[in-house]
Amino acid sequence: GKAERLIQYIAACRQSGIEVLPPDVNSSGIEFTAMAEGIRFGLAGIRGVGEGAAEQIIAEREKSGPYTSLHDFAFRISNTMCNKKTVEALVKAGAFDSTGYTRKQMMRFLEVDNLMDVAAKRHRDKADGQVSMFDMFAENNIDSGFEEDIPAPDGVEWERRVKLRFEHDILKMYVSDHPLSPYADLLRHNSQYSLGVFMGGGDDEDGAVEEDQAAEDRVPQGKPIKLAGMVTALTPMTSKKGDMMAKFTLEDMDGSIDAIIFPTYYKECGKALEADAEGHDAVVKVVCKYESTDRGQQILVSKVEKLSLDEQVVRPQPMEVHVTSEVFNQQTADMLNRTLARYPGIDPVVLYIGSADGKKFRAELPTTVDGRSPDLRRELDLVLSV
Repeated sequence: GKAERLIQYIAACRQSGIEVLPPDVNSSGIEFTAMAEGIRFGLAGIRGVGEGAAEQIIAEREKSGPYTSLHDFAFRISNTMCNKKTVEALVKAGAFDSTGYTRKQMMRFLEVDNLMDVAAKRHRDKADGQVSMFDMFAENNIDSGFEEDIPAPDGVEWERRVKLRFEHDILKMYVSDHPLSPYADLLRHNSQYSLGVFMGGGDDEDGAVEEDQAAEDRVPQGKPIKLAGMVTALTPMTSKKGDMMAKFTLEDMDGSIDAIIFPTYYKECGKALEADAEGHDAVVKVVCKYESTDRGQQILVSKVEKLSLDEQVVRPQPMEVHVTSEVFNQQTADMLNRTLARYPGIDPVVLYIGSADGKKFRAELPTTVDGRSPDLRRELDLVLSV
């Protein structure tokens, strides 16, 4: 389906404790596959691969065993189906990570060592009947005789953000990790809404994503709200009067939304939207107004402030849940437990049950949650108001 929906589903899986794993030439199917350790991304979902190449990769794996390295893969797979661009996409998506080589080193094999040209020549020689001495004496027809020529893993990887940017370019989403994951608590602390709410759905009481729960039913239009996330696709532009303004995308771990900042506000705080000297996208909190029209949805930004990424609070803070004895019963308790389970974190939960005579019963619940999540607090309000 659409990448926007997949981003939501992946976020929902992670909230439920289900791992979503990057594609892997040694374990992925054509589509998403349920495995013991989680849900494995399909090979056909990689931009530039397609079903034909995915089928060939799987067929060769089932016939001759797992791929031991990028070289082993290149020597076994026909380059007519998996050309250099296809293999580059597989590398950047993380599909060869299980072989023990870093993505940076494997890209060097392709770009500097011209591995695909070497493999193509070898395929041509085989087709012409020219085989090596190693091949003639090998116990099977796998190119095991050339393993001694394959460089050992060097362990040198791209900087984390570079690695994830390449992954996003290929998969249209982050799978192995997210550049904002170290700052998840910081974003929740500075935002009234997860940006997943703008992707066309939300969670029902059983944790399923509702297709028909539109953002305009959950987020007030025309009123100031606070959001936080990473600035991507920043595009400065000029207004009809010639003043500078900008469009950009605000993105968090659950979704994204288009944003626009008009000249008056861009002049005041436009600098805060720009990437830093090393090219890292800005992480900001904004004051904005949400609007949804027949042309789509966006936020109109009136204030931008860069977040300091070393200020996130990670110390556990007890979250208090208050309910009256009149509405607290077994059904309410079950709903409360299901709601808390969907928001795992480090904050302990203390339940207070108030009786009609003014007394309160206090209980420390055997669970920890993300107490800063605005979505959790909204769900608790609904559960406890029944």
